[in-house]
Amino acid sequence: MPRFIGSKFGDFVGINTVNGFCDSGVYNYNDQVFLNEAGAWQGFSASGGVESTPGNGYKYHTFLNDGTFTVSGSVHPTGMEVLVVGGGGGGGYSGAAGNGGGGAGGLRVQGGPAVAGPTGSHGPATPLTIPVGSTTITVGEGGTYGVNGGNSSIGSLLVATGGGSGGGEGGSPYVGSPGGSSGGASNTESSAPTNGNAGGFSPFPEGNNGGATAGSTGNEAGGGGGGAGGNGGNAPGDANAGDGGAGLQLPAFNAPLLHPDASPLAPLSGFFAGGGGGGTIRASDGRGEGGSGGGGEGSNTNPTITSLSQTGSDGKTNSGGGGGGGAIDGRPALPSVYSSYSGGRGIVVIRYTV
Repeated sequence: MPRFIGSKFGDFVGINTVNGFCDSGVYNYNDQVFLNEAGAWQGFSASGGVESTPGNGYKYHTFLNDGTFTVSGSVHPTGMEVLVVGGGGGGGYSGAAGNGGGGAGGLRVQGGPAVAGPTGSHGPATPLTIPVGSTTITVGEGGTYGVNGGNSSIGSLLVATGGGSGGGEGGSPYVGSPGGSSGGASNTESSAPTNGNAGGFSPFPEGNNGGATAGSTGNEAGGGGGGAGGNGGNAPGDANAGDGGAGLQLPAFNAPLLHPDASPLAPLSGFFAGGGGGGTIRASDGRGEGGSGGGGEGSNTNPTITSLSQTGSDGKTNSGGGGGGGAIDGRPALPSVYSSYSGGRGIVVIRYTV
């Protein structure tokens, strides 16, 4: 316990027990800050984003859109644990056949085992030091169809790459675009398989590959976009599209711990950055499913039974999920809603002990 010394100036000598260290110092009642023996002020405070203190020993700053994170007084004595997810890539688009699902936005984490994984497999286990002053927070937008997602970042300290768009049959490249996770390939109606591009590395993997297509003549299905937790599914043959790659589950950033503004993420159970499913035109129920973590569903335009056609979906907002791949067979009776879908906006979350 601090040892008080009475004086007319209101100062007392005490013990700093932050992190279990015992440092003598001088406290002042007027400004409520602490000067330790090394001369470093311990008056940390921070603001920005939507703030919450859920009672688990941490305070959270959740950025659902661009903003500013401001540190005052001094850096946090134990550092920050952070989650940064780029915007998901849009699904592939063209005027015919099945297109690839969009890749999830890159997922970057930094902090202790609860965040970085027990072996540091998801990112550095060393907490991030955010300096005193204002740091720009960028939240990447999801890409529209055929467009990569935007990058998310904490200033220049940590950047997550936007997801790659899905491949478009007969249009832009058959293969999905590279990104945090890459988009799935479109059908090519050729004799050679088409593989999705690899996910980004910087230096920890941000994501995974998009799925491939079978490459056989008449194949009408696209591969799934890659997710933070796994590759996009391959389109194995003529009809069935590939599912989006699974996202990564991070219980430390589950929606109930964040601000109520993040409640739409609650059904994801702490998963982020799922890949978008591929599209198809030849199956009754062969579209690609979105990956866990907000990936969008692919489209299915059944060429013989219109009632079996299925619209796809966008990636979930603030999940960084990839958009579903399109599937249009050129019939005027089928509306444009069977075209590709956009990726979900990313997210930035900063937490620290209180």
